[in-house]
Amino acid sequence: MDKQKASEDIQFIKEILNKTQQDISKTGNFFLWVGVVNLLGVVMKEIGYCLLNLVNEIPLVFWQLLRSVDVISFFLLVIVFVIYYRKLSKVGNDLSKSILKIWGTLLIGGRIFIKILSELYSNAHDNLPPNAVMAMEKVIFFLLIAVGYLFMSILVHDKKICASIIACVVIYCFLLFMNSVLTVGRIHGHGVQMYVHDIFISAILSVGMIASGVYIRCRRIKSSGDQQYT
Repeated sequence: MDKQKASEDIQFIKEILNKTQQDISKTGNFFLWVGVVNLLGVVMKEIGYCLLNLVNEIPLVFWQLLRSVDVISFFLLVIVFVIYYRKLSKVGNDLSKSILKIWGTLLIGGRIFIKILSELYSNAHDNLPPNAVMAMEKVIFFLLIAVGYLFMSILVHDKKICASIIACVVIYCFLLFMNSVLTVGRIHGHGVQMYVHDIFISAILSVGMIASGVYIRCRRIKSSGDQQYT
């Protein structure tokens, strides 16, 4: 009788864990779309650089549109967050909603906070070069991304996510120390250059987010398969 009750309790715990894992996996689509939006932004910039390099005169409207890619991507991320938060508010559990809130706060609120902070800092230091302020913004934003992944790895008890983001932090610090630049496009023969550590951030926000979404969804599949064979 005790063995049967213990077996039932174990099965009940497994069902709860499986249900929790399925709810967490619902955030996978959010990460996929965040990565897709950021990747489209990168692709649009590269296409813009190629088109600008082909024409003799750069149209003002096209130039302004190219400079607005980051702003457009930001508003698309807001839309993605609102859509998936409304979905999880109906069918998700508290853990999945907490994960989404954390990332919404970091990706949306974090960027707004960084912009306000950089404006205040720039006004307080008039002689500060614009590039220094921009570099500060990107470093802080990367730290926010790292914090988001660390929090998520703790919430879902996933050592792989934790190890991956620690490795990314080490790589980023190394690239930041190297301070190397890479040509990402050309306009009328003039190279458009980016720091390699900034390119690394773009890779995390695009390819990294897509990979995270796929991984989270695959965890549900694995969890469901384990449930079937127990």
